[in-house]
Amino acid sequence: MKKILTLIALFVPFIIQAQSFTNYSGYTLPTTTQTLIIPITVSGLPNSINSSFGLNRVKLGITHSSDQELEVRLKAPDNTEVLLFTSVGGQNGVDFRNTALRNDGTYQIEQGTPPFNGNYIPMQDLNILNNGQNPNGTWMLLITDTYPYANTGSLDSVAIRFGNNPNDYPPTVFVCPTCHCPPGITDCDLVPDMTSSELVILQDMTESAGSLLIGNGTPNIGLGPLEVRPVDSCFCGLVQVPCTQTTCPGGGSVSQRLHQRIYQKHGNTDTLTFYEIPAGNMSYHPTHGHIHVDNWADFTLRKQTSDPDPRNWTVIGTSVKQSYCLINLSSCDGYSGACKDNAGNILDQQSQFTNYGLGYLSGCGKFQGIWPGKLDIYSSGLNSPIDLQSICNGNYYIVSITDPDSTFADADYSNNVVAVPVALTQQIPASTADYTTTQTGPSVLVNATGLLAGANYIWDFGDNSPNMTQNPVTHNYTANGTYIITLWVQTPCGDRFEYDTVTISGLTPAAIDETNQSSTFYGVSPNPSTGNFELTLYNAQSGSVKVILTDMTGRRNLLLADEKNINGIRKIPFNFEKMGLAEGMYLIRFITDDKIYSEKIIYRK
Repeated sequence: MKKILTLIALFVPFIIQAQSFTNYSGYTLPTTTQTLIIPITVSGLPNSINSSFGLNRVKLGITHSSDQELEVRLKAPDNTEVLLFTSVGGQNGVDFRNTALRNDGTYQIEQGTPPFNGNYIPMQDLNILNNGQNPNGTWMLLITDTYPYANTGSLDSVAIRFGNNPNDYPPTVFVCPTCHCPPGITDCDLVPDMTSSELVILQDMTESAGSLLIGNGTPNIGLGPLEVRPVDSCFCGLVQVPCTQTTCPGGGSVSQRLHQRIYQKHGNTDTLTFYEIPAGNMSYHPTHGHIHVDNWADFTLRKQTSDPDPRNWTVIGTSVKQSYCLINLSSCDGYSGACKDNAGNILDQQSQFTNYGLGYLSGCGKFQGIWPGKLDIYSSGLNSPIDLQSICNGNYYIVSITDPDSTFADADYSNNVVAVPVALTQQIPASTADYTTTQTGPSVLVNATGLLAGANYIWDFGDNSPNMTQNPVTHNYTANGTYIITLWVQTPCGDRFEYDTVTISGLTPAAIDETNQSSTFYGVSPNPSTGNFELTLYNAQSGSVKVILTDMTGRRNLLLADEKNINGIRKIPFNFEKMGLAEGMYLIRFITDDKIYSEKIIYRK
């Protein structure tokens, strides 16, 4: 009898040590992004908690109309924290009833469904708190509503329990009997394949003078989810700061490091293992009231070049790097045409995705994700506009790049880009200027119409007289002949040339200067022409003539003639069409031994 009593006495201390501590006062949960702090007083325990004796369960009762808005953490007296859960249950999930968080739970909390009645494994190991600290004192349950919406709720109860042999955190408990590798492969990483949606851009695009707003979608067509989780490592610039700090000096956002979780499938087992890799940063965006993953998308207005990769095309207008929540805002089967494979085939059936809907985290809290067959969409009103200041009307492309810095593990980086054609019509128009010509004898009145405000224009009357910049303007010719009148309009969107010819006759020819009989005569006819021209070269005395054709900017195009020791008349035909030149105005330069002469010619097809 004494031996039995002795055994009972030896076990009494362990039974006494297993205790629960509660708070049933009832608290109204915040509807903003503030944090509610619920104290739990702990006393009478040993002065150290560890792997032999420590915290082994947190039990909650919460009433709330949108479970995914809540982030719940537990903070010990030494200020060590663990995340119990965040962004679980979906937007339409209601309540947490008798929800027990323990390391030996049946499923991860991410795999649970509202109202989460039962035992679940928390997002972080409870043994983080069993670190040798003295558990006696004030523990705190921290509840944050991570969405700035008006959904209401209350904390009905919380209990934390301490006992012997706290359970180890299991290495893998994600159960997915329907998850598969590609055909013929038994072991694989279930990696996401992020793309950019052409349809979302086409259906949500607003042009105004000086700017272009677009919507942007980022579908996941891969085998696994894109999921990110925060690391306890935060920075203001390059300076590390506590992650409890909310803003940087000057009002900037604190940037927190991220890990991306990659799930792994092994043979015919129903469970998934996982590993995590560094994956950039996230920052709190006060204008949206939640956390964004940094540099998630980039879109620009570009002009196509011969390079097949749109990422190398000429940038015309820019937005800022776009930071998003990674969230399942829509699905490929619910938004037909938004998701495509690399061959351009539309993916709008769940059966087209090997692991449709695989994922455990999605939302605008610190834990975010986009699952296979799902896509995030940011409408045009949420994005910064593409700057179109000083941009001309015309045909361009919007080039949208998902994960432009290749920060995240992705099955195929080549399909992260899409080029969407866009015709701008509300920016700077091209000139449509024209003019009329009224001739009275040797006097010609020209009057331009359609001149844009601020455009530069020049009149050239073709007789080597000074150019004029008035409108309308009258010019008086002093010699008989056929002249080309040119209106040259200069605009930011390209130059425009308009031409007319006038024939002047009836004037008394100027007396022939006998001293000029030895000079070179040059000419080109007909002018304008539809392609066939003829040069006429004349030297009264032996001399050399070089003839060069240039465009109106003076760039050398073609050497038409290089004649040595011309004495008399030489005629040289040439054809613009055979030379492959575009229609327009050109300059003929005649270079003699002592002078350079120029004449405009017009080629019209």
